[in-house]
Amino acid sequence: MKKIKSWIIFKYYWYRRKFQFRAAKAKADQMHLMTGRKYYVVPSGKKLQVVTGDVIKVFNKNTKQNMNIHDLLKMAYYSTK
Repeated sequence: MKKIKSWIIFKYYWYRRKFQFRAAKAKADQMHLMTGRKYYVVPSGKKLQVVTGDVIKVFNKNTKQNMNIHDLLKMAYYSTK
């Protein structure tokens, strides 16, 4: 019984994240079509967020770290062309 319960919970969260990724990917593609800029889908806590390369400047300013575009690409689940 415990295996079935854990399997159902796993599948629930798996489908939930799958739908979140599809929605974030569609949003990134739509924004890319409107503006022509490159967008990235990155994790933000339990959610996914669509960001541009300008986020690096704000992140570096707020945290006093030295993040570059390669670090953003490593974090990103998806990027537009």
